[in-house]
Amino acid sequence: MQKNLGFTLIELLVVVLIIGILSAVALPQYEVAVEKARLAKVMPMVKSLKDSAEVYYMANGEYKDEASTLAIDGLPGCTEEAVGHVSCPDSWFNMLTNTPGLYNVGGYSGKEGQARLGYQLGLDHGPHAGMIWCLAVQNDVVANRVCKSMGGTVFGSGSEGGMKGGAVTVYRLNP
Repeated sequence: MQKNLGFTLIELLVVVLIIGILSAVALPQYEVAVEKARLAKVMPMVKSLKDSAEVYYMANGEYKDEASTLAIDGLPGCTEEAVGHVSCPDSWFNMLTNTPGLYNVGGYSGKEGQARLGYQLGLDHGPHAGMIWCLAVQNDVVANRVCKSMGGTVFGSGSEGGMKGGAVTVYRLNP
């Protein structure tokens, strides 16, 4: 009587095939989860910058790009690169408070020129008060899936010079 001391080639191939199928299904979800976590790190910082801009507005009756310096102490390792532009080790932020018609505060996951995702809040005393947006590089499938997974609906498209490629799809996150 012969003992069965191992696996047949067919059994091993089936196991490898099953692992491959599971990996193919799980990897895209993992990529979305990682990018969503990176964006989640930026969101409270954008809220902090927005709050600083609102305090400045309440004190002075207008928004100023310099309001970003009010919140820079709460952003460890970050420096103000230009008026209204803060650069951090793995993200960057801008305040569009002096740009006619915008009045937004934005944060982006990744260094300037390499970011795939952005998050913007409309300032309370501007035309977009209460609005929240997710920005995704247009040709980046994962970035667009992140914005959709946050409940975003396509609001339009535009150009964000500091993001990878510049062309972005804008998703509105609130009704």
